[in-house]
Amino acid sequence: MSGFIDSVSDRIIEYLTDNRTWDMREVRNIISLHFSQGMEKILRSEEAELAAEQEKLIAEQRKCYTSSRRNAEINAELLKLSRKRKAIRMRVGQAQDESELALLKKYLRQNDPELLERFYTTIPKRQRFAKI
Repeated sequence: MSGFIDSVSDRIIEYLTDNRTWDMREVRNIISLHFSQGMEKILRSEEAELAAEQEKLIAEQRKCYTSSRRNAEINAELLKLSRKRKAIRMRVGQAQDESELALLKKYLRQNDPELLERFYTTIPKRQRFAKI
């Protein structure tokens, strides 16, 4: 996990030094983008591990005769693993959507800022947090 954080930090520092920008909205978008991409990689590897574990249990269930008790245990484990995999796949989908949204906003900001402004006039503004 610390390697992931270091990787995101390095990418942000690289972006800031290359572009010499201090636009905090852009910095926030870069952080979000790289963090989403890193989380996607971590979640994909975790999902692969769960899939391998699921395959082992299915092979055990099919390969040799097991008692009804062991069969019930295997089914319970398979159900638990499939729920975890589904949750991970949903989170990966969200991370991909967030990445695409950040890239789309960046593209619109660079190529057609008027369209982006018109879009923001059609949606209600976000309420700001209270300043302390």
